[in-house]
Amino acid sequence: MLDLPSDLYRPVATLLYTLLCVAMGIIAYFLRDIRQSVKEKQQEQDQKIDGIQKDLNVIRETLPQRYVFAGRLHPGDCRAGQQGGQHRQGSERNQQGIKPPDWGR
Repeated sequence: MLDLPSDLYRPVATLLYTLLCVAMGIIAYFLRDIRQSVKEKQQEQDQKIDGIQKDLNVIRETLPQRYVFAGRLHPGDCRAGQQGGQHRQGSERNQQGIKPPDWGR
């Protein structure tokens, strides 16, 4: 340790203690600032996640309706009468390896 005169120990110890407290205060300020910015980012991300969750819920509600109605309105499925029956029979024959009938194409 340093060999200081006895009358300098008290001022040097006070100065070192003050510097240590100032350094701790600066570190605490930056940690608090970083913590606050992390909280703000987390709140923003939570809001974005809530928005995405709402959009996903809307999609989940409307998805079956869209595909059911789209399937009903598809021109290949809307054939009526004999032609539609032939199409279904042709697809069954196709699955069995039999050539479907020619519809005049």
